Amino acid sequence: VDWPPTGADQVAYSLWDLSSVPDAFSEPDLNPIELGVKFQTAIDGFATGILFYKGEESGGTHVGNLWTANGDLLASVVFVNETASGWQYEPLPTPVPIIANRTYLVSYHTSMGGYAVDTGYFAASGFESWPLRALADGEDGSNGVYKYGESGFPTESYLSSNYWVDVAFQESLPPEPPDTTPPSVTSVFPASGASNVSTGAIITVTFSEPMDSATINNTTLSVRDAFWVTPAAVAYDNGGNTATINAMLAPGKTYTVTVLGGETGVKDIAGNALPATYVWSFKTVRPSSPSRGFPGAPVF
Repeated sequence: VDWPPTGADQVAYSLWDLSSVPDAFSEPDLNPIELGVKFQTAIDGFATGILFYKGEESGGTHVGNLWTANGDLLASVVFVNETASGWQYEPLPTPVPIIANRTYLVSYHTSMGGYAVDTGYFAASGFESWPLRALADGEDGSNGVYKYGESGFPTESYLSSNYWVDVAFQESLPPEPPDTTPPSVTSVFPASGASNVSTGAIITVTFSEPMDSATINNTTLSVRDAFWVTPAAVAYDNGGNTATINAMLAPGKTYTVTVLGGETGVKDIAGNALPATYVWSFKTVRPSSPSRGFPGAPVF
């Protein structure tokens, strides 16, 4: 069991440690069942995983669930790489914020029963392992709850039983690793090599991630024909990661658009530069030839 996690930046808690074992390792009831424990925390933090004690006869698939006291599902995870019996741990896909002194319910569903149980465990008192506390039966409804059949919020109870399901809790999360991934250009308009482009077309450059708008300007994005830089207004839309270039395009010309890369070029919000300058070209529509001679004369 890969619990608790190691690392100087993590302090992890659970109700029971791995040396805690149930009185009844495997109930002979082999029906599908959801089994849960109500708990509170003394401090705000995050639920980061679910643990349960696996009975020797508890085969099949096991799914851990985290609920509000009212039965709203907050997170779910399928247990993988289980051992034959004993404590099992699975991290949640995404940590769930937990508010101090509010009741939550952690449960697991076993498709083949065979669960661990201690009857009467919560009858006289709860169980505390700071900052976590499993509630005494009757403190906030019944504790030690179950539901037969498909996975779902458990509400039934029997003799204040402990079904040995636990929550992994952390007061804070380790900092996110710094963003070192450089941006890239994912699409442009007009397309590279396009022809017959309208002179009223708005040029766009879409990036792979949010960009630093201060680096999106007429210096880093430019349009030119064969001889001159074309006057243009450059803007950036944070919502679509897209820069727009409103240039004064003339008919019948080839234009080259340059998105400057490197340290003096465009950068994402983490300061990573576009690795290399991105360049593409397109042609505008040819100018119309005037009619000659008389109305309806062919155009040469």
